[in-house]
Amino acid sequence: MVRIAFTIIGGRAWAGGYNYLINLLTVLAKLSSGRVQPVLFLGTDLDQELLQPLLAIDGVEVIYSDLFNDSRHAWSLFQSLIFGSDLAIKRLLMKYCIDVVFENARFFGFGLGIPVIAWI
Repeated sequence: MVRIAFTIIGGRAWAGGYNYLINLLTVLAKLSSGRVQPVLFLGTDLDQELLQPLLAIDGVEVIYSDLFNDSRHAWSLFQSLIFGSDLAIKRLLMKYCIDVVFENARFFGFGLGIPVIAWI
């Protein structure tokens, strides 16, 4: 089974990205059961009301970590640009045996060591 990491796209600031993520995870969970495991990494600072539609998708594993909090985003980007990756995020992804990262509104760095699917 291929474990694909996802992070939140948009939210209240960008409903299109948020709805895209909900639809993508729903389709993957329903049509790729047993072959693909979507793993959603969320910050601990997210609005619970915003999360309810995401948490309602059966078959999506959810991981909460303050490494994905909004307040840490700039620091993570800085590390990824300067050092090639945010080492703490890299370790967390490896801890959860992530095979591929779906990189959308975040940059995880050229030295992540895990294949990345970049979405523009």
